[in-house]
Amino acid sequence: VLTVGTSRAGKTTFNYMLAKLILDRLGGRCVTLEDPVEGRLSEAIRGPDASCRQQEVPVEAWEVALASVLRQRSEMVLTSEIRTAASARVTVELAT
Repeated sequence: VLTVGTSRAGKTTFNYMLAKLILDRLGGRCVTLEDPVEGRLSEAIRGPDASCRQQEVPVEAWEVALASVLRQRSEMVLTSEIRTAASARVTVELAT
């Protein structure tokens, strides 16, 4: 899911709500890459066998951080910003 909108439009709130709904019902592992971490999704999840690791990653390091997420076995990855062509390319790679 790619969520777009203006500043303060509720993108993060929507993405957190969607992730919580999925993880609470189905379980699984989630990783978030944010700059800065905007909420405590990991504390809100109550699903069976569900976990979420939130990482604060400066935008300059996103390409490396996204590439490392590819090697992990997470069912869900949330990123808060796609600001460069390189991070867009890695994000699309994650989604396929």
